[in-house]
Amino acid sequence: MKKALLGLLVGAVASWVVPAFETKACGHEGAYMGLGYTQLFLFSPENQLAAPGTAPQEIRFDSRYGGQLKFGYDFCASRFGIEVPLSFAVQQLNRAENVMVFGADTNMVVHLVETEKGADFYWIMGLGATVVTEGSIKNNTGSAGPNFNFGPGFQYFFAQGRNHVAAVNISVPAKVTLFVGDNLSDRKTTVFAIPIQFGFTYGF
Repeated sequence: MKKALLGLLVGAVASWVVPAFETKACGHEGAYMGLGYTQLFLFSPENQLAAPGTAPQEIRFDSRYGGQLKFGYDFCASRFGIEVPLSFAVQQLNRAENVMVFGADTNMVVHLVETEKGADFYWIMGLGATVVTEGSIKNNTGSAGPNFNFGPGFQYFFAQGRNHVAAVNISVPAKVTLFVGDNLSDRKTTVFAIPIQFGFTYGF
Protein backbone atom coordinates (compact mmCIF):
# COMPACT_ATOMS: atom_id res chain seq x y z
CA MET A 1 0.00 0.00 0.00
CA LYS A 2 2.78 2.39 0.95
CA LYS A 3 4.65 1.57 -2.27
CA ALA A 4 1.51 2.22 -4.30
CA LEU A 5 0.94 5.59 -2.62
CA LEU A 6 4.61 6.48 -3.14
CA GLY A 7 4.28 5.54 -6.80
CA LEU A 8 1.21 7.75 -7.21
CA LEU A 9 2.99 10.64 -5.50
CA VAL A 10 6.06 10.29 -7.73
CA GLY A 11 3.83 10.07 -10.79
CA ALA A 12 1.91 13.19 -9.80
CA VAL A 13 5.09 15.17 -9.20
CA ALA A 14 6.56 13.96 -12.49
CA SER A 15 3.42 14.90 -14.39
CA TRP A 16 3.76 18.45 -13.04
CA VAL A 17 7.53 18.82 -13.35
CA VAL A 18 8.05 17.38 -16.84
CA PRO A 19 5.58 19.67 -18.66
CA ALA A 20 6.91 22.62 -16.67
CA PHE A 21 10.45 21.85 -17.81
CA GLU A 22 9.23 21.59 -21.38
CA THR A 23 7.91 25.14 -21.16
CA LYS A 24 10.04 27.67 -22.99
CA ALA A 25 12.20 29.25 -20.31
CA CYS A 26 14.48 32.04 -21.43
CA GLY A 27 13.75 34.90 -19.03
CA HIS A 28 13.88 38.34 -20.60
CA GLU A 29 14.79 36.94 -24.02
CA GLY A 30 17.53 39.51 -24.53
CA ALA A 31 19.24 42.35 -22.68
CA TYR A 32 17.98 43.70 -19.37
CA MET A 33 19.04 45.74 -16.38
CA GLY A 34 17.80 45.97 -12.83
CA LEU A 35 17.88 47.74 -9.47
CA GLY A 36 17.26 46.29 -6.05
CA TYR A 37 17.60 46.29 -2.28
CA THR A 38 20.01 43.90 -0.56
CA GLN A 39 20.08 42.70 3.04
CA LEU A 40 23.52 41.14 3.43
CA PHE A 41 24.44 38.74 6.24
CA LEU A 42 28.14 37.92 6.71
CA PHE A 43 29.79 35.25 8.87
CA SER A 44 33.43 34.32 9.45
CA PRO A 45 35.03 31.54 11.56
CA GLU A 46 38.25 33.58 11.95
CA ASN A 47 39.43 35.92 14.70
CA GLN A 48 40.18 39.56 14.07
CA LEU A 49 43.81 40.57 13.80
CA ALA A 50 44.74 41.87 17.26
CA ALA A 51 47.61 44.03 18.54
CA PRO A 52 50.41 42.20 20.41
CA GLY A 53 49.45 41.50 24.02
CA THR A 54 45.70 41.82 23.43
CA ALA A 55 43.16 39.00 23.31
CA PRO A 56 41.78 38.12 19.85
CA GLN A 57 38.07 38.45 19.19
CA GLU A 58 35.78 36.89 16.65
CA ILE A 59 35.14 38.76 13.44
CA ARG A 60 31.53 39.88 13.66
CA PHE A 61 29.48 41.61 10.99
CA ASP A 62 26.08 43.12 11.79
CA SER A 63 23.86 43.72 8.77
CA ARG A 64 22.69 47.25 7.98
CA TYR A 65 21.45 47.88 4.43
CA GLY A 66 22.56 47.64 0.82
CA GLY A 67 21.64 47.78 -2.83
CA GLN A 68 22.37 46.27 -6.21
CA LEU A 69 22.60 47.27 -9.86
CA LYS A 70 22.79 44.53 -12.48
CA PHE A 71 23.06 44.03 -16.20
CA GLY A 72 22.20 40.82 -17.96
CA TYR A 73 21.39 39.01 -21.17
CA ASP A 74 19.12 35.97 -21.59
CA PHE A 75 19.76 33.94 -24.71
CA CYS A 76 16.49 33.45 -26.53
CA ALA A 77 15.28 29.89 -27.15
CA SER A 78 17.57 28.61 -24.41
CA ARG A 79 17.47 28.30 -20.62
CA PHE A 80 20.69 30.23 -20.13
CA GLY A 81 21.69 33.79 -19.45
CA ILE A 82 24.57 35.81 -18.09
CA GLU A 83 24.31 38.47 -15.40
CA VAL A 84 26.74 41.03 -13.95
CA PRO A 85 25.54 42.36 -10.57
CA LEU A 86 27.31 45.25 -8.82
CA SER A 87 26.45 45.50 -5.14
CA PHE A 88 27.17 47.47 -1.99
CA ALA A 89 26.25 46.92 1.64
CA VAL A 90 26.86 48.71 4.93
CA GLN A 91 28.01 46.46 7.77
CA GLN A 92 28.94 47.14 11.37
CA LEU A 93 32.24 45.41 12.10
CA ASN A 94 32.71 44.08 15.63
CA ARG A 95 30.12 46.54 16.98
CA ALA A 96 32.72 49.28 16.65
CA GLU A 97 32.68 50.79 13.16
CA ASN A 98 30.75 50.79 9.91
CA VAL A 99 32.42 49.43 6.80
CA MET A 100 31.33 49.20 3.18
CA VAL A 101 31.25 45.87 1.34
CA PHE A 102 31.40 46.10 -2.46
CA GLY A 103 30.89 43.17 -4.80
CA ALA A 104 31.18 42.58 -8.56
CA ASP A 105 30.25 39.20 -10.03
CA THR A 106 29.81 37.46 -13.35
CA ASN A 107 27.08 34.83 -13.07
CA MET A 108 25.49 32.21 -15.25
CA VAL A 109 21.70 32.13 -14.89
CA VAL A 110 19.84 28.88 -15.58
CA HIS A 111 16.08 29.24 -15.99
CA LEU A 112 14.62 26.04 -14.56
CA VAL A 113 10.88 26.58 -14.85
CA GLU A 114 9.00 29.41 -16.52
CA THR A 115 5.21 29.30 -16.57
CA GLU A 116 2.92 30.92 -19.10
CA LYS A 117 1.56 33.20 -16.38
CA GLY A 118 4.98 34.78 -15.83
CA ALA A 119 6.57 32.91 -12.90
CA ASP A 120 10.24 32.06 -13.46
CA PHE A 121 12.34 29.89 -11.14
CA TYR A 122 16.07 30.08 -11.83
CA TRP A 123 19.52 29.22 -10.46
CA ILE A 124 22.57 31.49 -10.21
CA MET A 125 26.22 30.40 -10.20
CA GLY A 126 29.35 32.48 -10.78
CA LEU A 127 32.60 34.09 -9.72
CA GLY A 128 33.53 37.59 -8.65
CA ALA A 129 35.38 39.79 -6.20
CA THR A 130 34.47 41.36 -2.85
CA VAL A 131 36.04 44.42 -1.22
CA VAL A 132 35.70 45.54 2.42
CA THR A 133 36.71 49.15 3.06
CA GLU A 134 38.56 50.58 6.03
CA GLY A 135 36.14 51.94 8.64
CA SER A 136 36.40 54.97 10.87
CA ILE A 137 38.91 53.13 13.11
CA LYS A 138 42.24 52.98 11.31
CA ASN A 139 43.04 49.36 12.18
CA ASN A 140 43.85 48.03 8.71
CA THR A 141 40.60 46.09 8.22
CA GLY A 142 40.25 46.97 4.54
CA SER A 143 40.59 43.82 2.43
CA ALA A 144 39.65 42.18 -0.86
CA GLY A 145 39.38 38.72 -2.35
CA PRO A 146 37.75 36.41 -4.89
CA ASN A 147 34.37 34.82 -4.32
CA PHE A 148 32.15 32.02 -5.57
CA ASN A 149 28.38 32.33 -5.39
CA PHE A 150 25.43 30.07 -6.11
CA GLY A 151 21.77 29.87 -5.18
CA PRO A 152 18.10 30.07 -6.19
CA GLY A 153 16.01 32.90 -7.50
CA PHE A 154 12.44 33.66 -8.46
CA GLN A 155 10.96 36.38 -10.62
CA TYR A 156 7.50 37.26 -11.83
CA PHE A 157 6.98 38.96 -15.17
CA PHE A 158 4.13 41.42 -14.73
CA ALA A 159 4.64 42.99 -18.17
CA GLN A 160 5.49 41.02 -21.29
CA GLY A 161 5.01 43.21 -24.33
CA ARG A 162 6.82 43.28 -27.63
CA ASN A 163 9.04 46.20 -26.65
CA HIS A 164 9.28 45.74 -22.90
CA VAL A 165 9.60 42.90 -20.39
CA ALA A 166 9.46 43.86 -16.70
CA ALA A 167 9.70 41.66 -13.63
CA VAL A 168 10.01 41.75 -9.86
CA ASN A 169 12.38 39.25 -8.31
CA ILE A 170 13.95 37.79 -5.19
CA SER A 171 17.19 35.81 -5.08
CA VAL A 172 19.42 34.31 -2.38
CA PRO A 173 22.79 33.45 -3.95
CA ALA A 174 25.00 32.23 -1.10
CA LYS A 175 28.57 33.49 -1.43
CA VAL A 176 31.97 32.37 -0.16
CA THR A 177 34.83 34.91 -0.22
CA LEU A 178 38.51 34.28 0.53
CA PHE A 179 40.03 37.61 1.57
CA VAL A 180 43.76 37.59 0.85
CA GLY A 181 46.45 39.14 3.04
CA ASP A 182 46.17 39.53 6.80
CA ASN A 183 43.92 42.56 7.17
CA LEU A 184 40.77 41.09 8.72
CA SER A 185 42.59 38.30 10.55
CA ASP A 186 46.09 36.89 10.97
CA ARG A 187 45.59 34.63 7.95
CA LYS A 188 43.64 34.47 4.73
CA THR A 189 40.09 35.12 5.92
CA THR A 190 37.10 33.09 4.79
CA VAL A 191 33.78 34.94 4.91
CA PHE A 192 30.40 33.36 4.16
CA ALA A 193 27.64 35.63 2.87
CA ILE A 194 23.89 35.25 2.51
CA PRO A 195 22.46 38.16 0.54
CA ILE A 196 18.68 38.45 0.36
CA GLN A 197 18.02 40.49 -2.77
CA PHE A 198 14.74 42.12 -3.81
CA GLY A 199 14.61 43.89 -7.13
CA PHE A 200 13.05 45.04 -10.37
CA THR A 201 14.34 44.24 -13.85
CA TYR A 202 13.46 45.71 -17.21
CA GLY A 203 14.23 44.10 -20.55
CA PHE A 204 14.74 45.99 -23.77
